[in-house]
Amino acid sequence: MSHYFVDDPRLAPDERRFAYYLGSTRLDFMSDAGVFSHGHMDDASGLLLRSMTADARFLAAANSGGAFLDLGCGWGAVGVTLGKSYPLLRVTFADVNPKALRLAEQNARANAVEGEFILSDAFENISGKFICAALNPPIHAGKDVCRAMLFGCAQQLNPGGALYVVMHKKHGGISLLEELGAQYTVEILHKEKGVFVARCGV
Repeated sequence: MSHYFVDDPRLAPDERRFAYYLGSTRLDFMSDAGVFSHGHMDDASGLLLRSMTADARFLAAANSGGAFLDLGCGWGAVGVTLGKSYPLLRVTFADVNPKALRLAEQNARANAVEGEFILSDAFENISGKFICAALNPPIHAGKDVCRAMLFGCAQQLNPGGALYVVMHKKHGGISLLEELGAQYTVEILHKEKGVFVARCGV
């Protein structure tokens, strides 16, 4: 069985191109076999994007040219969309899967978004500091992997920074959000059909 967080060379190529709109902004993406949300923007990431772009704290960072981390970026859904919508935002894309990171770079280039691309297992190769970050946790990689990403992010955020995270109730997201309260100030920005978007501030 192949997982989206593993670059599986046995998978036959299956490139799919599709468009996504955030408001009036059109983005053109390509995905391939073996990456998360192949061929479409998944509903949780879409909810994360809409919640972030309605949040005054994120907008202040985006419009001031703040540094943003798309952690577990996959094919670049969140980072490319936000980089296109807020040109002053300085985006860093990070993922453990080389194929996903290559796709993120291709999608960024196709949408005229500049960024830094880092192959990293959680924060293994990430040394920068960020005013905000976003994460759709790879729950199928296990809760320990998710915890490393969720809690490790606090060390990479500038004072006053925030991690935006989307959680699924059916995947134990409520208990993870409760755990995050020990390290962050957690505020639920939106909830819809068992999916929660939270801003976790430091």
